[in-house]
Amino acid sequence: MPKISGREVLSETTEKTQTKLLVVAGVAILAKAYQVPVQELKVAGMEFPAAIFDVSMIATLSWLYYSYVIKWVADLIGFRTWYSETTIWTTFGTRTKLDKHFIGEGVKALKAFAELERASLTAENFNQLPQDKKDLYESFHLNVELYGTRLQHAGTKFKLISSCGHFYVWVQGFIFPTILAATGLYLLVKYGTVTGPARI
Repeated sequence: MPKISGREVLSETTEKTQTKLLVVAGVAILAKAYQVPVQELKVAGMEFPAAIFDVSMIATLSWLYYSYVIKWVADLIGFRTWYSETTIWTTFGTRTKLDKHFIGEGVKALKAFAELERASLTAENFNQLPQDKKDLYESFHLNVELYGTRLQHAGTKFKLISSCGHFYVWVQGFIFPTILAATGLYLLVKYGTVTGPARI
């Protein structure tokens, strides 16, 4: 199961329920699409009427889908919470939101600071500095540029990870199982022999 920053995108219990759901939906779809003679099946040496198979499959598929959706919604809440804005304490004792805007503005501020430093320091002034100050200045500029580049790169990677996570949660985790479950239920109801019990 995929993980983002060490956290599972969908929990293990959700994955297990999804597997059960896909197996039951697959059996239902294949049985009805290929007109498998279910009435010829024998369980423990006894005949297994088609109506019992169809009703059992509808009940099992419905229950698995219901329990899957409940678990998936809980995972979705966790997934969204993980991607929500977080806050950090500044050195001044205030809380600041740490989000895309904060990081983007940080990159701009670092670049502007580096440009300001370059503009105010002429070559003549720079040559008059002691060697340790020159090294410190060069190291500072290199670090500012590297930090800015890393922040931009981290933002690009975060977008990619976020897109993959959203695809996994919504398409593979919800839409695909929903389509299979709906198809299985549709085929069971339309082509199955669903009748009420004789004694109720």
